[in-house]
Amino acid sequence: KAADEASLKQRVDDRLRQHRNEEDSRGRLADLKLEVQSRVHEEISRRAAGKSPVQLLMEFCGIRSSADSRDSLKKAYRRALAQVHPDRMQQKPLEQVVEAEEIYKLLQPIYCEL
Repeated sequence: KAADEASLKQRVDDRLRQHRNEEDSRGRLADLKLEVQSRVHEEISRRAAGKSPVQLLMEFCGIRSSADSRDSLKKAYRRALAQVHPDRMQQKPLEQVVEAEEIYKLLQPIYCEL
């Protein structure tokens, strides 16, 4: 019985240690994400400053001409938004995920203006 109690105590201690390590790891990842997010947000804001919705699409979506038809702009917008959608970026490196999130937030409200 004493061996069972010692074994149980060891398993509980191991699990608590594992849980604390996971929490520490999540905290470090959250801190890193905030740091990257700040840097990427500044860069995206700098690139987007003073641009019209069509210019933003040209900058971030690869649209070549602002003379494209309204329908082609909307199609390009939807395609670009799908490419940077946060759900599609989960397996990418942290910096790419954060950049995609920032671009997504920037482009999302543009559709009404097209």
